[in-house]
Amino acid sequence: NLDLQAEVNIARPFTYSHESNQTSYAHYNQALAHPVGANFREFVGIARYQALKKLNLTAKLIVTEYGTDSTKTGASFGKDVTKSYNQRIGDYGFSIGSGIKTQLLYLDFTASYQLKQNLFIDFRQLFRRLESDLSSQNNSAVVTSLALRLNIAPREQVF
Repeated sequence: NLDLQAEVNIARPFTYSHESNQTSYAHYNQALAHPVGANFREFVGIARYQALKKLNLTAKLIVTEYGTDSTKTGASFGKDVTKSYNQRIGDYGFSIGSGIKTQLLYLDFTASYQLKQNLFIDFRQLFRRLESDLSSQNNSAVVTSLALRLNIAPREQVF
């Protein structure tokens, strides 16, 4: 009754960008391949456990490290896929995480209990923290929710 999942995602700088934003891997100015864009390293860990016949527990951990563009100079370090790769400051020397170092931590715990056939009560607690070398970008949030759902799948919102 225990399911473990681990995943590592890596995208080099400028992976999904192109000379023109019309030909980049984006739609409505949002990256298509990954929500972070490019220039990142990410670890995802998920544990699902059925503690009792009607009780399911889920824990998620996502740790992402990426480099953002300089706000002062406007130089591109490869995260924003809508920017032309011609805006980069050089042709060589970029590594994953180049630019303003940023770390994102996401923790999510969900307990779901089946009250009756197709009737569930869900308790969810999530924590999100963003730390950047640019201190004005630092923030954190804690969200707690209690939901009652009837004959529908739980809503997955990972951000």
